[in-house]
Amino acid sequence: MAPDPSQPGPAFAGSAFAGPARPPSGSSGSSRRGLWVALFALVVCLLVLIALVIVKQPERLAGEAAPATTAPAETEEPAAEPGTDPTDDPDEDADATDPDSLLSETVVASDGLSQVRAPAYWDDLPEEMRDMEAVIAIGEPFTKVSVEVFSYPQEDYASFDDSATLTEEWLRSGDFGETSIENSDETTIDGMRAINYEVTAEVDGVNQVLWWVVVRGERAYYDVVGWTVPSEREANEPVITEVMESFEEIDDEV
Repeated sequence: MAPDPSQPGPAFAGSAFAGPARPPSGSSGSSRRGLWVALFALVVCLLVLIALVIVKQPERLAGEAAPATTAPAETEEPAAEPGTDPTDDPDEDADATDPDSLLSETVVASDGLSQVRAPAYWDDLPEEMRDMEAVIAIGEPFTKVSVEVFSYPQEDYASFDDSATLTEEWLRSGDFGETSIENSDETTIDGMRAINYEVTAEVDGVNQVLWWVVVRGERAYYDVVGWTVPSEREANEPVITEVMESFEEIDDEV
């Protein structure tokens, strides 16, 4: 029997009284999902930005702390002149050839009448190697080189020529040893007349070379004597010559 719609009873399915209607599909649920998606995307973007900052910060700091890799420009030295050794020291060469640099020490005679200049490495000769009558006795025993100066009162001789003749005769006499005067010549030292004798000698079995110069001073007569041995002559003769030529008489103080 068909139900009577006019009678109270359960509502028909599909009628207006079938209970509250379900919300349309995709309305409020879809809005919530969209909000969560937007928030998730924002969080991801923030995380990516933070990660980029963390990665870039050490690189920037390393770039600031890293030293410059460009090497400083080298200064070019002037090219050496042709025929010269770039390792040579011009100051050293000047010292080796300049007598004023070589003869850096002034040695005054014990009687105060004369003086010579000598290398700094020369010293007073020990007693066993010097003539005790010498007023100057200096040299370098290790290299077998010396210069001695003797002074004689002018009033003890008739003239300078007589004094020079007596010296030459003594050198030839054998009292000094077996000697030979190889050469003699007139010269000047400190503007004073002088006679230079080049002598070879054998004394106590030792061959020797001497330069014996007699000088006519204003206050006295002088013998200036350079000495070495034959094997050292080539090395020592230049400095001996310089020292002997530096001899000068000291002016008498009034």
